[in-house]
Amino acid sequence: MPLPNELSTIFRSKQKSYKMVLILAMLEEYNNTRIKSFSLQRISEAFLTHLQQREAEGKRVDAPPKKLALRWSDVTTNQLKSLINTPIQALSSVIDAHDQKQSISFKPSIWEKLDENGIEDLRNYALTEIENYYNHFNNHVAIREHLEQVMRDYISAKTQPFSGHQLGTLFRKTIPEQLKCLPFIDEHYKIQGSIGQGNWANIPWIAILDKRITETTQRGEYVVYLFAEDMSCVYLTLAQGVTGPGEKGKKESHEYLRQKVKQMRELLSLDHFQKDENIHLTTSGIGRDYQVSTVAYVRYDRDQVPDDEQLISDLENLIENYKYYVDTIKKSGTEVEADMIEIGAESLDPLSVKERVQTIQTYIRRKGFQFPDHLIENFYLSLKTKPFVILAGVSGTGKTKLVKLFAEALGATSTNRQFTLIPVRPDWSDPSDLLGYKDLSGTFRPGRLTEVLLEATKPSNRHKPYFICLDEMNLARVEHYFSDLLSVLETQEWRDDRIVTASLIGKDSLTTDQDQQ
Repeated sequence: MPLPNELSTIFRSKQKSYKMVLILAMLEEYNNTRIKSFSLQRISEAFLTHLQQREAEGKRVDAPPKKLALRWSDVTTNQLKSLINTPIQALSSVIDAHDQKQSISFKPSIWEKLDENGIEDLRNYALTEIENYYNHFNNHVAIREHLEQVMRDYISAKTQPFSGHQLGTLFRKTIPEQLKCLPFIDEHYKIQGSIGQGNWANIPWIAILDKRITETTQRGEYVVYLFAEDMSCVYLTLAQGVTGPGEKGKKESHEYLRQKVKQMRELLSLDHFQKDENIHLTTSGIGRDYQVSTVAYVRYDRDQVPDDEQLISDLENLIENYKYYVDTIKKSGTEVEADMIEIGAESLDPLSVKERVQTIQTYIRRKGFQFPDHLIENFYLSLKTKPFVILAGVSGTGKTKLVKLFAEALGATSTNRQFTLIPVRPDWSDPSDLLGYKDLSGTFRPGRLTEVLLEATKPSNRHKPYFICLDEMNLARVEHYFSDLLSVLETQEWRDDRIVTASLIGKDSLTTDQDQQ
């Protein structure tokens, strides 16, 4: 009897072995207990044991995420929470996971169709697919050899006839076909390379495009190898098409590209990749386009290209980030067509409220934390209504962590000084610890709150989000140290298209002419 349709294609799309390992762990637990609902802790243990045994036997195995360990033998079950959520979510069509009960099971409709023979067929299906997955690696993909060949031969090739040149075959056929053999490149991806159209391109490239959002390098987002014009290096990048946005003018297109870069960096982890504008491909005008359109990159210098294992690992890492981005925007219903967003003084967020909340929720889950969706929505709406919110609850329930992760999802971190955590001390009896004070010489010494407010009110920071978290507010009498600020918050009013308040600190107290906070 064939497997039910719902199960017969669950491994069709795979980037790692995790889905197959999860199914094997669940079936093993069922065979041991004959219980149809499994402890998530037990499944995590079986999941980890499978990977550790394969590693110990010297068989090929997916390396653990670098943030966990270098080998599975060094990973503990408690570290698996965020990792195992990935295959659980990928198999959500056939699996139910209950966070509160910390349990996992096949959906009732699946159990109804699984007899003993069906369970054995599913086990064999998972075992076959996991071997097929690893066998892909046995076909050597010579990325390093090809990258070095391009950087070695391209400049001299440009002095030769363009038509029929072997580098054209390398870019258009050989490299794309090899990349398609990688197990994390599935049917969603289109791979194409170019050395130019009719004439040699200054910057040849090989792009991996998710067909669900774009099939052209002129617009949308994609992964692409970009070779420097002087062939001194090649960059593996997550980038955006610059032709579509460029139709609106250079200044507007660069502003659009920067906005999209900021959004994507907020959403994605992009561990081990550079996230700046220091990508240098050419001295011509389009070089600046590449700089502002690049979300993340890693640079390989001509004489220091790493081995294929490292190159494949970097590519897989970037593809995972790319896939996560595509899945997120498709789930939220965001259109990715690269039409220009009108960016004016008051266009602070190109996403709708629903899309922004979805992005925040996704970022927090990606960091390994779970909060009820309605809590994040309420927090967002509360801040939009009045940018002062009190979170009440017993210690250890995640109030501070929620604020920190929420701020990070909007690009406000302690590193860029847009997120500030201020611990409240029990001995605070007046506003001076927050706002500041005059010393004996009459010089005003600003408190931490004042320093943040002054920074946030600079013209260059006008449209940046700033978060201040007063941790453990009730350790001191709130009405003693916070009453001045509460009173000022109630004086908000619109003036010259801005929300302003009464002065928090008199002008004569400050060393700057800033009189409104």
